Amino acid sequence: MSATNAENYTECILSDLRDSIARIDESIVQLLVDRVKIGQQIAMVKCSADIPIHDAEQESRVIQRSVKRAHDLALPDDDVRKLFCRIIGMTRRAEYGVS
Repeated sequence: MSATNAENYTECILSDLRDSIARIDESIVQLLVDRVKIGQQIAMVKCSADIPIHDAEQESRVIQRSVKRAHDLALPDDDVRKLFCRIIGMTRRAEYGVS
């Protein structure tokens, strides 16, 4: 295989892999949208029942569950913990927006 053919082949593979990551990124964003919408529904139910929106124990359970799953899949615990703290924060802000 010539150098040019090898470069073209490499670029083709990289392009396919980057397209795969782009599709995954789109899915992640859609899942975040779905999560925020469900969080808003939870906030509405809590408001109707006069229950505080913030539930630190539930947030802790979500983080623990996610970190355990990440650990089982050989992902870095600390990175996943930080990621879920950010996701929960985003959802919480949306929940308070409907109260």
